[in-house]
Amino acid sequence: MTTFTIIGTGSMASAIGGGSPARAHELEATGFLQLTLAVGEKLPWTGGFAVVR
Repeated sequence: MTTFTIIGTGSMASAIGGGSPARAHELEATGFLQLTLAVGEKLPWTGGFAVVR
């Protein structure tokens, strides 16, 4: 199982299990898309997507 961890003091973020390698790859691709859109100024750096449990 792949785990994504966000490190930050006082953050409300937590680690989630990515599941199978294919699912983890999809989550990674979503993060890359968000970063790419922010760099291209198509999306604000503070905006984007969220993983909701």
